[in-house]
Amino acid sequence: MTIYNYFGSKEALLKEVFKDYIDQSISEFEEYMNKDISVKEKIELIILQKREANKQKFALTVIKEVMIEDSEIMDYVKRQYDEKIIPLMLQMIEEGHRTGEISPKITAESFLIFMNMIIEHSKTLGEAFEKNRQFTEEMLHIFFYGLCGRP
Repeated sequence: MTIYNYFGSKEALLKEVFKDYIDQSISEFEEYMNKDISVKEKIELIILQKREANKQKFALTVIKEVMIEDSEIMDYVKRQYDEKIIPLMLQMIEEGHRTGEISPKITAESFLIFMNMIIEHSKTLGEAFEKNRQFTEEMLHIFFYGLCGRP
């Protein structure tokens, strides 16, 4: 009965818990992105960010289901991404250009597209990263130096 007094329904409670989860994740990301560390370290976090899936409150499948089924949640996540994550990524790219850690040939748009490709495949990559440290090192090398580049 208390749930209904505060939230109106179990679904409304789930939405609030989900929004809180998203807000906490973004706060952690903001905190890390504002640390005084190299751009390379920040990018490694993004790539290797398994999001401690085993420790999190939600399984990725539940998150996807909630987002697909609920346009309000989908809009909330998109708004948070556009208003908070994208500006942090753009700030990091600018910093990388300024410090020489990111090539001036790389535009913010191409960097964001590339990062989105990696994020889209994060589940597959995360499983491979966990199984094989050598694979992790190779993928990070490809990301930072390309197929033919050198550190």
